[in-house]
Amino acid sequence: MLWNNALVNALSTRNFTDALGDTIWWGRLVENAVGGHLCNSLNSVEYTVTYWRERDHEVDFVVARGNDIWAIEVKSGRSAKTSGLSRFRARYPEARALLAGGPGIPLADFFSRDAGDWLV
Repeated sequence: MLWNNALVNALSTRNFTDALGDTIWWGRLVENAVGGHLCNSLNSVEYTVTYWRERDHEVDFVVARGNDIWAIEVKSGRSAKTSGLSRFRARYPEARALLAGGPGIPLADFFSRDAGDWLV
């Protein structure tokens, strides 16, 4: 993950239309942008930002501060699949879930505020 999506796009041969048309690439760009926003906004002394995977189930980002845990799933398109989030919450019931994009927080809103504002 790069903390600045400009670095990803600077090395890409895709223009905006091509990137948007390639759902896999677009998903990676959006996920990287959310991760970059989390890393750039959250004080690294207080927060850790990682991910979680168990077999075929994954959570895009796991943010922790002390005993507080947030599982963040990123949605860049139509897919509303959140089986990883469900599995994570079953394993860690104290974790709070956050959905960025798709049916969750609109991405424009997510990026317009400090990431810590969403972790309440």
